[in-house]
Amino acid sequence: MMKFNISNGVHYSKYCGVKHSALRNKGVFDGTIDNDSLLHIDPMLLKNSSIPEFNNAYNDYINYFKRFVTLSKFLKSPSEQDCHFRKMVEYFTFSEIPNTGLGFSEKGKSGSGISGKLSKQLALSAYTIISEGHTDLEIFSLLHLFEDNIGADRISDMIISILRKNFLSYTQRVCSELSINSFAYEFDNETYKVPFYNNKPIYFIPESFLTELKVAKDWSEIDDVCDYNKKIRRKVCKAIQGIWEDMSKMNKKQFKDLIISNKTAYNTVLDYAKNIEPKGYDFIQDNCNEYFDLKIEELVASHPLNIHCVSQNCYTPEQVYSITKEICTQFKHLVEDNRMYKMLLKDNGKSKRESVWQLYLYSIAQTYLRAGHINISVDRESDSGAGELDFKFSQGQQCQTIVEVKLSDNPDLLHGYKTQLPQYVKAENADHALFIVIIVENINKKQFYELLNIHKKKEKGQTEILFIDARPQKSASNL
Repeated sequence: MMKFNISNGVHYSKYCGVKHSALRNKGVFDGTIDNDSLLHIDPMLLKNSSIPEFNNAYNDYINYFKRFVTLSKFLKSPSEQDCHFRKMVEYFTFSEIPNTGLGFSEKGKSGSGISGKLSKQLALSAYTIISEGHTDLEIFSLLHLFEDNIGADRISDMIISILRKNFLSYTQRVCSELSINSFAYEFDNETYKVPFYNNKPIYFIPESFLTELKVAKDWSEIDDVCDYNKKIRRKVCKAIQGIWEDMSKMNKKQFKDLIISNKTAYNTVLDYAKNIEPKGYDFIQDNCNEYFDLKIEELVASHPLNIHCVSQNCYTPEQVYSITKEICTQFKHLVEDNRMYKMLLKDNGKSKRESVWQLYLYSIAQTYLRAGHINISVDRESDSGAGELDFKFSQGQQCQTIVEVKLSDNPDLLHGYKTQLPQYVKAENADHALFIVIIVENINKKQFYELLNIHKKKEKGQTEILFIDARPQKSASNL
């Protein structure tokens, strides 16, 4: 299922006064200052990086855990009374890192951090793994697969903390090359020149390190974060001749206990870690819509709309309808004549679902209204009492136009026009309505052609229908 991260926050490019394309050309993730992201750093993507500041980043990250091997040799008891164990806990304590463009919490963009009980848990796990004779450090690149409360967001924070100098050097170089206003920041006896937000440094993250964050039950609970989670469990199951039904139901602690106690399971996990070919996030397809708002802004800026009704404090119902129709007609123009339909195709070439089309129209409408300083609001999926309507363009309660959007393969296409829309209009006491049909590859022929006939008749008082041809490689519709 596609997840939306429709940002109203300020992207780094805008905050730093450079073009979005300038950061993208440098390979920098153009995150937002104050919104969460659906992406995280995959430690496997650090391998073999061609970025100068990260040439040896994966080894540096893994070698950080060498200290735990040394400390474990001197540790007498894994308790806080032992000074070596306390040191392990200290090394597993990572402060929250703000201004990374990442993060996935209900509290904002300050990161997750690792401390307290969680640090002790990790220190104990490290000691247990090492004391069992497992000293290959690459096992620590998979902490998120077998440690409770360690999700992708915390792994990202851990990586940035361990490689903080690398990220600061990278940010400094990019800022220098793009002439971004920067300030001195002291860290570990070195000075870096980087941009600041809220008196704290901004960290640029390479796009090549990022992958999609898998969402669990809610915004704060992250688990099964990697695409290879199930794959690795299947490999372990096969190697130890286990039962997949049991393996798949194991929680993280049970899986950790298995790989620690079973040498075959451990070696299988380790071998997988060494040979995994991780998949980075596809910023062109951008399924998480990290750059959705930027794409819409660029599209609108390159195709300005001179709305005929000038900006004013009060509009008539007819003017609200006219503006609504102009924006929807411009949306048709963008789809048919400017290949915007490509933004709404899945990897397999099929159209994205109806709600995605509605989202694009909503965002484009909002952007045009803001750009033209038009004092009209557009509300999406408001509850009219007769169910959720798609859009309502309005100025107060007196001037309202209802817009309903359906794909041509919708089984309720005709019902939407004949029954739903009139109910919405009545419930909202709306002045006007517009019914939009998005023509995709599949068409509900009987209902579609009946609608087409209604459209051609243009009987007095009927709700207008706007057809938009979104089929790939087709010329603009003559409808």
